[in-house]
Formats: sequence, structure tokens, C-alpha cells
Amino acid sequence: MSTPGALVYSAILLVAGLLVATQGTAQIYTCKAPDGSRVFSDKRCGDDAKVVPGTTRSKKAASATAAKANPKPAPLAKPASELDELLKRCDGGDVASCNAWTVGGGPNLLREREEQSELDCEAGSLSACEERYCREGMDEDCRARVMRTARMAGETWYLREERYQRDDGRTEYAVRCFDKGSRKTRDITLMCSAMAGPNRCYQRDSQQGFGRLDQAAAKYCAG
Repeated sequence: MSTPGALVYSAILLVAGLLVATQGTAQIYTCKAPDGSRVFSDKRCGDDAKVVPGTTRSKKAASATAAKANPKPAPLAKPASELDELLKRCDGGDVASCNAWTVGGGPNLLREREEQSELDCEAGSLSACEERYCREGMDEDCRARVMRTARMAGETWYLREERYQRDDGRTEYAVRCFDKGSRKTRDITLMCSAMAGPNRCYQRDSQQGFGRLDQAAAKYCAG
């Protein structure tokens, strides 16, 4: 005849064995057998079956808990200059550089830069608008942004930059030309004299120009 202590010990061994055998679900039931002893099973063993406390956690949950208790150290973010170099190599087809860029925080840096460019564009920075919205060429979104932000613009052009105080008294203007319905753009440089006159603004020949910058830009961008 078995003693109560022996029955308890046997029950513990049986539960341990069932836990090992059923690591996927680890849910153990206990029931009262006809002879009054306790029965343990990985299936419902009777009408009075009850789940043994502490046996309902799955292996996946246990692994997740262990991972939280012992988290892996997060990869260190690389400096922006290094990420920029990795991205150049990645664009050139270097798969290892692509992986290093991703793990080193490249996506986060790109997202931060785009968010900043968007804010700067809204604040009136033309270069930020070009960086954020015109990387793929002159589409409708790009056109709307730059035409709204540029200091001067026409139907087929906008002013990108102006450089004052040339030694000969002229001002140099950087103009970007585009055609409606096309993504392609081209850049031209126009000169404008400080003195008023019919040929004040021109591209190459100071004797073949226009009286205003907008007239010259429209003409040369259409040509």
C-alpha cells in the first residue's frame, strides 16, 4: 500500500513528465480517480477536471518572458556621415552596406531628415522643398511646392538663387526650367545689369536680352 508521501512524490514526477512531453501547450489537468487518488493528464480526465496552476503558459510566452528579462543590446546608431557613405555604397549595389545602413539607424535618419525638410519647406525654404518633394523630378506636387516658395516663378520656370555684387555691377540668377507634363528640368544662368535698358537681362549676349528678368527667363526656358 502506498503512503501519502509516496503518492505526492509520484504525482510531482508525473506532472514534471507531462510538462516535458507537452512543451507546446504545457496545460495539465488533475482529477480524482475512483480510488480516491489524484490523476494528472494533458487532457481533461473527468467531470471534475481542473487545470493545475502554473501549467497554462505556452513555450512561446515563456520565451517572451525570458527575452524581456534578458534583452539583447540594441545596435548602436552610426554617425550620420558614416550612414551617408553606407547609403552611397548601397545605391551602388553593395548588399553588405545596405544591411549595415539599416542596422545602424539609416531608416530613422532618413525619416528624421524628411520630416525636417517638410517643416523647413513649410517655413519657406526652397532648397528644402526641392529636397523633400522634387527628388523624382518635376511632378505636380513638386511644382506646387516650389512655385509657392520661390521668390519669382513663371509657367515654365522658377528662380532658385541669386548672387549679388558682381565686380561689373551685374547680378547672376540661377533659374530652373521645366515643361508642363514632363518630369525633366534644366538649369540656366541669367545675367542682369544694374542699369535699366531693353537688353538688361540676358543669357550670353548682352546685346540680345530683355528688359526684365521674368521676360528673359520665360524666353530662354521656352527655347
